[in-house]
Amino acid sequence: MNEILKIDHVAQYNEWAGCETRHPLVNIIDFTKCPQVQSSRQRRRFGIYAVFLKDVKCGDIQYGRHLYDYQEGTLVFFAPGQIIGVNNGGQYIQPQGWALIFHPDLLRGTPLARAMKKYVFFSYEAHEALHLSEQERKIIVECLNNIQTELQHTADQHSDTLIVTNIELLLNYCLRFYDRQFITRSNVNKDILIRFEALMDEYFQSDNQHANGLPSVQYFAEQLHLSANYFGDLIKKETGKSPQEHIQLKLINTAKERIFDTSKSISEIAYELGFSYPQHFSRFFKKTVGCSPNEYRLNNHAEKSIPPETTVDKYMETKIHKNGIMEIINDNVIIKEVDDILDYFFINECSTIIIKKENILNDFFVLSTGFAGELLQKCSNYNIRLAIIGDYANIESKSLTDFIYESNKTKRIIFVKTIEEAIKIFNG
Repeated sequence: MNEILKIDHVAQYNEWAGCETRHPLVNIIDFTKCPQVQSSRQRRRFGIYAVFLKDVKCGDIQYGRHLYDYQEGTLVFFAPGQIIGVNNGGQYIQPQGWALIFHPDLLRGTPLARAMKKYVFFSYEAHEALHLSEQERKIIVECLNNIQTELQHTADQHSDTLIVTNIELLLNYCLRFYDRQFITRSNVNKDILIRFEALMDEYFQSDNQHANGLPSVQYFAEQLHLSANYFGDLIKKETGKSPQEHIQLKLINTAKERIFDTSKSISEIAYELGFSYPQHFSRFFKKTVGCSPNEYRLNNHAEKSIPPETTVDKYMETKIHKNGIMEIINDNVIIKEVDDILDYFFINECSTIIIKKENILNDFFVLSTGFAGELLQKCSNYNIRLAIIGDYANIESKSLTDFIYESNKTKRIIFVKTIEEAIKIFNG
């Protein structure tokens, strides 16, 4: 692999191009006044900002793994840290056009230094050059001429300020011209939007979210062979919403559909959608929709009859005691697995729940099933407390008696005879 040529200073690029260095931090290069150059396949890593306006195609510019959408009359932008390569077969060519190169130190302490992050086109990757109209090209060349005139002027205390001001003016024009490009290339943009929507459908209909987690803007941008910044700008201009807003809307609509399937707990749905923790899903859903997933499920099944036996996230009736202690008073509730009870903690954003012994599957009291041990561990991990009300005076299993004794000492899961006793312990 060819060694990468590092261009960290303006003078280094000037030397390669065969032009004079008038200012250590900035230069305007008119390529028609430069000697012919032979471009090798050696890649270059820029430590400076560079803006190129070429009037003749000098070869294919490779950025990363992609070829730049680089034609005559286009502007391309590179930022410090980016690596490019040019392939023109090693021919000698006479460059045509302009270059603006400037070191980040030129901007130190100026308003432009703080504003550079808004010029996201410096991070655009493939197929994303700025295509100029003839009138736009004249404006850009005028800005370049103004900077060049200032560089030829005898340096004084105003020089750098005027140069930076003109660079900012040029970049602001580029923002305007990119906005125009988004509009005039509307058919291309709509095709990308259609493909984006299809990719979202495909992602949520597959097992991708369960295996890979929640989708990101970066993921969809890569599928469309665009940089995240360019993709974000394009979708925002076309729809008025950012890609992230589109993803969240799709996520919420998918969640609503799955919540209607009452055979699945809220925790199962959260994991299927790609959330690492059910409580994160519940908070996201409540913040976006205005109610918890469980409330949404209940509201949309209000006219249906209550089944004789139900898991924790169906039609549950509760009572709130002092300090937010929640008591489940629906005798039909049967907790069959750890996620069932965790759902109710997370969905209702409470930290203490009281249930009756009859509300939990008998397997819980058979320690060999691991049900009780797993629930105790989860209560410890999530800093939540559970009281199971019942008569434990005549338990025959010594191991279960020992488990209850040790668990009561932790006060994570307590086994007591009355609700009043549980409340007293939790409020003590």
